[in-house]
Amino acid sequence: MRRRLLEVLTRPEPRLFLLHGPAGTGKTTAVRHAIEMLGLRALWRGQEPAFVSDPEVVVLDDLSLGGDPRVLEEWLERKPAVRLYVTSREPVPKGVARHCGNGTGVCLGNRDLALTPEEVENLCQHDWGWKLSREDTTWLAHFSAGWVAGLVMLRESALIHPAASIQNLPELAEDTLLAYLEEELLAPVPAFRQFLQETSLPETCDVQTAVDGCPPDRKRGR
Repeated sequence: MRRRLLEVLTRPEPRLFLLHGPAGTGKTTAVRHAIEMLGLRALWRGQEPAFVSDPEVVVLDDLSLGGDPRVLEEWLERKPAVRLYVTSREPVPKGVARHCGNGTGVCLGNRDLALTPEEVENLCQHDWGWKLSREDTTWLAHFSAGWVAGLVMLRESALIHPAASIQNLPELAEDTLLAYLEEELLAPVPAFRQFLQETSLPETCDVQTAVDGCPPDRKRGR
């Protein structure tokens, strides 16, 4: 549990908390823990919609912040007032970021969400009961860069391959990591996925052509 993060998310003020970062950084989990600590009635609008009468907290989960910022304004103007948690994989646009600049909101990015080395050690040793040396824990923290989902997949790989060394876990977990990246990062963006496919194979078009589309008659080497 990221206590430093929960200390921010459970503050009485401000009412708006924006968490933005890549998939697997624990945005939704952090919000869940904060709401549990506060003991407030929450209305989730996103991955797990729930209908709650007179909510004290509203969660806009996995919201596309590149859309209309008036969605947030409508909730902020709602009476009676509610706490508002927003999670997104996209950068925060200017129309929303202004809340962080004038004190009416808190913006938490990837650096804030990433686990610190101390938090990685606490997660492995105390939460998971994963008995590691200080050297191995330090290596895990450095390799994962505090990415929560990455640590979870490395832990699962260790359970499957108990005799493997810590340094060999990334290779053993490669298929799981690639599948996760494809499902969570590439699948929602088919154009980007096609771009990577076309530029990663030697017989396909070059990067500049791929940006504009790669017609059959402009394949590299043809």
